Amino acid sequence: MATPAPAHSFAYLGGVLEGQDILQALLQNQAWQPGLILALTDDALSGAAGGRPWPASFAGLPVVKVPSFQSPQAWQALGAARVQGVLCAGISEILRQSFLDAFPLGVYGFHGSLLPALAGPAPVNWAIVNGEKETGVTTMRIVEELDAGL
Repeated sequence: MATPAPAHSFAYLGGVLEGQDILQALLQNQAWQPGLILALTDDALSGAAGGRPWPASFAGLPVVKVPSFQSPQAWQALGAARVQGVLCAGISEILRQSFLDAFPLGVYGFHGSLLPALAGPAPVNWAIVNGEKETGVTTMRIVEELDAGL
């Protein structure tokens, strides 16, 4: 039986405001710590809804700011940290197949609903509009095709 990869072999890619909020929740109980935190530069976030700048460090961990998660700067940081898997939150960048294939443990993200009920944009808004009685968050493996289903 293979030994599971250590938590530090995962990088965290954080985009807009909810990216910071989700990371804070993950780190709060010290149950998980990424080996690398990548965030968008202040310029890349400008104009984005919820585009609050990332601090230089987050919960004592340094934050590497990049213009794009698939930029040469991002690839260099991911390679230097020997990242094996990626967890993303609050990103709107479409991740290309070459990026998805680069990490043997996969690339994962969050959707703000219990899929497949509210697939698509603005799931929290639609949950309120539809008067949903139950909601949650789905963690999923990211694939190249958008809305490719579960």
